[in-house]
Amino acid sequence: MKKLFTFIGATLLSSTLFAQNIYVHQNDGTAFGYDAANVDSIDFSLGTSRLAAPASDKECEKKLNDPDYLLQSIDGMFQERQALKDSVDYLQDILIKNNAEIASLKQKLANCDGGLTSVCASDTDAVDLGLSVKWASMNVGAAKPTDMGTHFSWAETTPVDEKYDYAGYSNSDMVRAGVLNNDYMITAEHDAATVNKGECWRMPTGTEACELYDKCKWEYTTIDGVPGAKVTGPNGNSIFLPAVGVKKSGTGSVSLGEGYYWTRSFSPVDSDCAKSFVVFSDGSHVIHQNHTRYDGVVIRPVLNK
Repeated sequence: MKKLFTFIGATLLSSTLFAQNIYVHQNDGTAFGYDAANVDSIDFSLGTSRLAAPASDKECEKKLNDPDYLLQSIDGMFQERQALKDSVDYLQDILIKNNAEIASLKQKLANCDGGLTSVCASDTDAVDLGLSVKWASMNVGAAKPTDMGTHFSWAETTPVDEKYDYAGYSNSDMVRAGVLNNDYMITAEHDAATVNKGECWRMPTGTEACELYDKCKWEYTTIDGVPGAKVTGPNGNSIFLPAVGVKKSGTGSVSLGEGYYWTRSFSPVDSDCAKSFVVFSDGSHVIHQNHTRYDGVVIRPVLNK
């Protein structure tokens, strides 16, 4: 070789000398090999190369070869990892604390329920007839056992008036509205006994009314000029149910001689009705499966368990 190489630039990208051969790579991707002994010189025409080797990053090389820089970088990564761990630990501590607070609140609620049960059990208006629930000695709104009390449309908590709030509602409609629970029983906020007499009291279920009907002795009598039924339980205790009749919506008249009492159970017979129990003037009594819901009927509550 008389002349090594002269680089002027362009149509050719690179030349590679390997062992005794010269390899020439052109822009179109083709390559040719020549024996070095047969090559005198290589000339390049002026042009613009499409590829250029990147300039070396001296600063990067310096950092990568600097032990202090590498140690600082590693230390930074450990600090970030520790910060993340601290955050996770902090969140876990909050979760544990919240769980402890929830458990404490549940315990307080249980104690509260127990306290409420204890307070309710000592209510002097509750009469133990030897049944599954204690019955009140008087109607909702009454001042004494022979008082009429207040007439309510079913699932309303104010005295019966000209407008019934749930006219045309099916049982499913009333569940969706929150008036009934999934067992088709009146919920506490729509229970006239609970709202008007206090949280110790509620309307009886149809089952509890049947128990009163089946397990007690019923005697039609008059007390202080008021007709009704003396109901005596298996244990000998008794309550008096005045026969105060029904008050029709929009009227002030009440028909005495028959006593209708609401339960909190929806009628299984007719969606426009609810269950009640009745005291008749001849001394008989019955569970009434389909009493019209908008009628004004009195309530004899039971004690909340």
